[in-house]
Order: sequence, then C-alpha cells, then structure tokens
Amino acid sequence: MKIGLVGCGNISDIYLANLSSVFTNASFYACSDLDAEKVQKAAQKYNIPHIMTFEEMLECDEIDMILNLTTPKSHYTLSRQALLKGKHVYVEKPLALTYREGKELLEIADLKHVGVQFGQLADELFEFCIIFQRMIVIRNSFAFDQLCQSVHCGVAIKFNSIRYDSLL
Repeated sequence: MKIGLVGCGNISDIYLANLSSVFTNASFYACSDLDAEKVQKAAQKYNIPHIMTFEEMLECDEIDMILNLTTPKSHYTLSRQALLKGKHVYVEKPLALTYREGKELLEIADLKHVGVQFGQLADELFEFCIIFQRMIVIRNSFAFDQLCQSVHCGVAIKFNSIRYDSLL
C-alpha cells in the first residue's frame, strides 16, 4: 500500500520511523506539509520519493491511502476531501471535532467503499494497511452485488460479504 503523508510535524516521526523501517506492507510515496522545511527534512530523512501538495496527492493514482497527521481542526476537511477522491484515510485522533462531522466521514467512506480509521499509534496504522491490502485483493476477485458493512475500532468498511474480523 502506498501512502501519502499530510502533516510532517512532531507526531509524524514515529509513523515515518516505523513504517519506513519495521513494516513491509506499506511504503510512503509522497509527503506534504505547509512548512517547506519540515517536508524537505521528512522526505530526505525517510527517503520519501515525492514531495507534493495535498491536492496533488488526491489526484495521484499511485497513492492508496492518506495518512492525515495535521492539527485536529484540519482533520475533517482533509479527510473528507481524500475520502471523496476514493482514498483510504488514517487520521491521528480525533477523527473530527464534532459528532456530525465524524458521522459524515463514515458515511462518505461507506458510499465510496473506502476505509477510514482514527487512532493514536503507528502500530494501528500497520493493521489498517493489512486490512486494506486484503480488501483490494478481495475487490479485484469478487463481484460486488451483495455488499455488507462492518464497523470495528473506528474502521468503516464495505465489501463483498466478507467480515472485517475474517481479514485479520
């Protein structure tokens, strides 16, 4: 799974370190930050091949998932844009600042057949990547005439008659 990271602040280092050196099921394809110095440092330190704007990430077919590590006030807006473009989204907690916004993000994920998860640990992102790699394989292997929904640990998923729990 190729990840586009938005937000290269303090918390990003733990995600970048773990995903760049420990986990093999995901890799960073691009990073973005409003601070040009932060994004340059992250790209160089972790060998991230592309620096893009968030808007460029949304249009990039190579990116499967957006890792949203921005400030909480931006979580809803950026996650919503990514979900509407058909990207999976992992966002550092909180998912959104209001119940209404959080509910809307889950509804968009459901409509677009993508996943959204919020959490606070890089290890949770690892599990999320495994789930959605398997989901992509399932999508490419089966027809989608009977969709079911499973919500578990903040993850909203729709796919062909396979429960989330069976993917772990």
